[in-house]
Amino acid sequence: FSNPVWYSSSLELEPDKYCEKGDLIYAWSMSYGPYIWNEEKVIYHYHIWKTKLVSDMDKMFSYYYLQALTESIKSQTHETTMGFVTMGIMNNSYIAYPRNIKEQKKISNYLDIKCSKIDEIIEKQQAIIEKLKEYKLSIITEGVTKGLKHNVKMKDSGVRFVDTIPYDWENRKMITILSTRVVDGPHESPELYDTGIPYISATAIVNGKIDFSLMRGYISKEYCE
Repeated sequence: FSNPVWYSSSLELEPDKYCEKGDLIYAWSMSYGPYIWNEEKVIYHYHIWKTKLVSDMDKMFSYYYLQALTESIKSQTHETTMGFVTMGIMNNSYIAYPRNIKEQKKISNYLDIKCSKIDEIIEKQQAIIEKLKEYKLSIITEGVTKGLKHNVKMKDSGVRFVDTIPYDWENRKMITILSTRVVDGPHESPELYDTGIPYISATAIVNGKIDFSLMRGYISKEYCE
């Protein structure tokens, strides 16, 4: 759902292997959750399920219910043990719903209106957040490349992303000021445990800070030796 690259295939498959506009589908791996497909006819990936609803189930009610169910599954499951929803988990989950399909439609219509208004607010707030992020970065860049004093004599920086720096500043390669060499973490996925040394992936670093709630697990002391 995030890859901008499309691939074409000359395969001719059974009808149920295609996803048509309006289909209710469910991604069970990584970005798992329900989606209403609103694009052209496609062959869908095996990490996606296409739903076939019984006659007394409204599609949009099912979509919203699957959203709520997915959040419940996420809250009960640790990402270190599952980054996906299995068929067993889904098949053994329960759904409570009004048997009257008109009541289902009434609920889904209400949620359409409420969620649409909330999405509009989120979109506006997100635009404000992005502008604040840009402003924050401009302040940081200005501070570390120009200093706090104004109207000082400037010189060519010799740095790719900076045009000029204060005349009395020094320009040196990064390697000459680091107390130790720069090293990265392991290039393979280590075995994770419930205790030990915290294992932080790049996804746990949010806005320059470590979010320990996104920690994937723990590695053994022996692994670090």
